[in-house]
Order: sequence, then C-alpha cells, then structure tokens
Amino acid sequence: MLAGCASFQRPVPAEALPRRVVLALDGIDYRDVMEARQRGRFAAFHPPARLVSTFPSISDIAWHAIFGLYPPAGYQRVYYSARHNAVLGDALSAISPIEYEERMDYAFDTKFHHLGAYLISWPVARREVNTDVDLVLGTRNRETVYLYNVGPDALQHTRGDVHRYLDHLDERLTELLTRYRERTGRELEVIVLSDHGHNRAREAEFAPLVEALAAHGFESARSIARANQVAFSVDGVTTGFGVFCAPDSVARVASLLAGMPAVDVVTQRVNDSLFTVMRHDGPGELRLGAVRRRRVAGEDRYRYTSERGDPLELDSAVLRMRAAGVLDADGYATTSSWVQFTAGAPYPVAPPRIVHGHLSATRNPAPILVSIHDTFRVGLGLVSVANRLRP
Repeated sequence: MLAGCASFQRPVPAEALPRRVVLALDGIDYRDVMEARQRGRFAAFHPPARLVSTFPSISDIAWHAIFGLYPPAGYQRVYYSARHNAVLGDALSAISPIEYEERMDYAFDTKFHHLGAYLISWPVARREVNTDVDLVLGTRNRETVYLYNVGPDALQHTRGDVHRYLDHLDERLTELLTRYRERTGRELEVIVLSDHGHNRAREAEFAPLVEALAAHGFESARSIARANQVAFSVDGVTTGFGVFCAPDSVARVASLLAGMPAVDVVTQRVNDSLFTVMRHDGPGELRLGAVRRRRVAGEDRYRYTSERGDPLELDSAVLRMRAAGVLDADGYATTSSWVQFTAGAPYPVAPPRIVHGHLSATRNPAPILVSIHDTFRVGLGLVSVANRLRP
C-alpha cells in the first residue's frame, strides 16, 4: 500500500534533498564488510578502511568520540559516579537513548526499540535499513543526514545472520543511490562507518568475574565504603569495562583481574601521566608494560615500554618508529605517529587509546580498565538476558 501511494507524493525539489548521508552502523566488523565485498556487495563504494575504536571498545564512548561530543557520564548507561559514590541507573537505563542517538536524524527513540532489536533482531535490523532509505528521500533542506542503526550490533550478539543483513543493506543503498540520481541528476555521497568490530565468538563463555573476585575477598557493590568493595557495570553484552575501588585497593584488584583466565589485558591508572599494562599468558606468566603521557607544545605525546614480555606486542613497532625518527629523545610520539606505525598491530594505537580510556572517555573515568578474551563475554541486565534467550 505504501508503494502504491508513493506516486501521489509531490516530488522533492532536487536542490532540497540532502547531498550527504552519514550512516552509523553499530557493531559491524571490518571482516564482514570485506567478505560482503568478495560476494560483489557494495561495489559502488570505495574500498573499506579500518577504524580503530576506543579502549574499551564500547559503543557509548566510541560514538561520542567519533562525533566529537561531550563525553558520556559513564562507559555504559549504568555507570559508577565518583561524585555520588554510587552506581547510577537501572535495568531500563541500558536501553534508553543518550546524546549521540538523540542528535541523529534517525535512531532508536524508545526503550523498546533497543530491547526489541535483541528479541526480534532481523525484523528490527531490516526495518531500520528500510526507514533509512525512506527518510533520506523525504528529507528537505539538510546538507547532511545522520542515521544510526543499532540493529546490526544486536544481530551480532544474538547469533543473527550478518551476511543477510549486509546483503539487504547493499540492495537498499543501491536503490537509494539510483532513485536519488533519477530525481536530482547528481550522485549522493554516502558514508558508512561503525564504532567497533566483533569477536565472532558466537558461543562465548560467560566470565564469572564477580565470583572470582569474591574468592579473593572482594565484593561487588553499588557504592564503595570499604577497601574490599569494587564497583563496575556491564549493563549489556560486552568485552570491556571499567572497574572502581578504594585507592589503596587498585593495584591489588588490577592484579587479580589480570590473572583471571577470561581476561586479556588490564590497565591501571597510576596517575595522569603513568599507566601500567598487565597481560597473563598462563599461570605465573605475567607480561608487564607501561604507557606514559606528557604534553609538549600543547600536544599530548605517548611512550610505551615493555618491562616484561611486551604485553601490547608493540616492541617491534617502537623500533620502527625510532628508526623513522618519529620518537623524541625520551621515546615519546604523537598520536598520528602511533596511528601510522601501529594501526595494523594486534593492539592498535594502544598508548593513546589507553590514556583516553582512563582520562577522558567518560566524565567518570575508571582507575582500572579490563579487556576480555575473545572466547569470553560479560553481561548483565535486560540486553544480556535477551542474548541468553536466543537459540
């Protein structure tokens, strides 16, 4: 019926249609896009490029950083507030829109859209794409239209068919480009980007971090009143998060977390210029390194040193950087240099990302940041429950 009515709509003047579309797809992996290209999809687009996400690679802080917005209150929507000394938010907070979504021309604007994406993933993801096309062709007097789709991330978390999604996306974008060209006589610029990839661990094992900390005398709490209390939020399904505890307990908690089988990397803020990096390869095999930051002529510079075992696997990159002359006399380099020499590394652009994660990713930065192994996951709340309900 909608298609039948379309011919009665007054055409939008060519000069009134947008010239550019920014399509923000949550959680689409670079590898999935490359595989789609090999199937002949997205032939109208330039070859895709990798985007290095934040650390931790979490949507809320990543999208705010991508669009240059004021940092969110926490790493996730249920978060620890230093001012209130409390974990703020409830079960519905995790599926409530925040600033980066509210600034979009189209994004999920109700709690049930987000939750529904995890319960009926394919219908929601498909409808988002269809709505994108209709909205662009119906928008007037806007140079750029910004669209955000949560659907693909939900598909990843609920074992959905991402290939099917990308095929549908390509078909609808091809249709959009054709219809736009017919109506305007010009090409529409479409920029597609994502905030983070995906570990493809469809059967990832749940990481019992609360129980593991409890075995060493630490308890999870919503506020920190004693030295053995820790506060953190994993209000969805994630592989990275921040941990808060009493200052005198930070080193101990970080060390315990680093030794857990589910944990890949742990970083600790010693002060605003020094951050330790820990990574266990096995029982008693601790890799240890440090990231340092200093400001030179109004610009942050970063140094990485491996004290034992090269936890970030960047020693060879540092040697190349030194040979290229991009390190200063003390071993510091700019963010752009770290991008140039480490974008393809196992832990890309790690020093600037670690500092950003500990200092400015949120308004309540954590003294401890944790990255989980790809074969594990952590998650609480409604989104996590929906994930576990999927077959």
